[in-house]
Amino acid sequence: MKRVLSVLSVLCLLLAFVPAAVTAETYQDLTYSVSGGKVTITDCNTSVAGAVTIPDTIAGYPVTAIATDAFAGCTGLTAITIGKNVTSIGNAAFSGCTGLVSISVASGNSVYHSAGNCLIETSSKTLVVGCKASVIPTDGTVTAIGNMAFYKCDSLTAITIPNNVVSIGASAFEGCTKLADVTIGSGVKTIGNSAFLNCTALAEVAIPDSVTTMGVYVFSGCTKLTSAVIGNQVAAIGNSAFAGCTALTDVTIGSNVETLYNIIQGKIEASEFIVKENSPIIDKPLSELHFRARPYSVLLCDYQRCDLTIIFVCKAVQRVQYALCDIVDVSVASERHDLALLRLGAFFL
Repeated sequence: MKRVLSVLSVLCLLLAFVPAAVTAETYQDLTYSVSGGKVTITDCNTSVAGAVTIPDTIAGYPVTAIATDAFAGCTGLTAITIGKNVTSIGNAAFSGCTGLVSISVASGNSVYHSAGNCLIETSSKTLVVGCKASVIPTDGTVTAIGNMAFYKCDSLTAITIPNNVVSIGASAFEGCTKLADVTIGSGVKTIGNSAFLNCTALAEVAIPDSVTTMGVYVFSGCTKLTSAVIGNQVAAIGNSAFAGCTALTDVTIGSNVETLYNIIQGKIEASEFIVKENSPIIDKPLSELHFRARPYSVLLCDYQRCDLTIIFVCKAVQRVQYALCDIVDVSVASERHDLALLRLGAFFL
């Protein structure tokens, strides 16, 4: 009998340490789960209309998190108020909320605040959620646009990124298909991967001299983009930065660019690369590219006949790579400089 009681006691102790199951429940239009005595908002009825307030508590438990994609596609949502206990918000939590015009945070929240209809992580000064009515503060309270902050905000038509912003995160404006006017402030230093991917209404863009780093696919899929100016401090333009920009006719590349890698894909007609003083490429149409002394990596062409005339203003050419492309002429100037590598992929015609 004592042995049986001993076994039962052990079982009871083990059960005491088994974590409580995560349960899914509903509260008004919200779906939530409870774990560890805390509530996470995991979903919202996509037919929701008007304003939604994230409560401070549900069923006696504090609401501390909003999950990734929780409100995705809630096109009828017009206003959101974040409760005071929310300390975590997942990526793209409000993606595709095309009707959202008001973002606010309840008083007493220790992690987030709102200004200009932007949701801001206070300590990091990061804008984590924006909407079509967002005006990014210019008072220094925002220094970074977070990853996916405006992701698929289809109703956003214009945005000014003020001078106090230092970085634009990955996919920050990806899929903003009506975004036609972008002003990038003179304080921005980095533009993340896919930051403006598939912004199909964007016609022109100017990257200021303050920018030093551009990620991959930054403007890929911007099918109406006709003009791009890249500032003097950018040393490398990321892979496929302008892939699929089929309307692109003017690219001005700054004097510090050393690497052009796979920057353009798709058929481009009558494109002209105008490059500032001391840059590898000098004011020539795409049928004739001049490369200067600075070591860099460039892919010339791929897949379709392009009949390029390549002129290297350097005596010692170490390596040239190209594929399925007729190089009409290659000439080398008398000056002695070293060219590191022309790498496959920069210009896909």
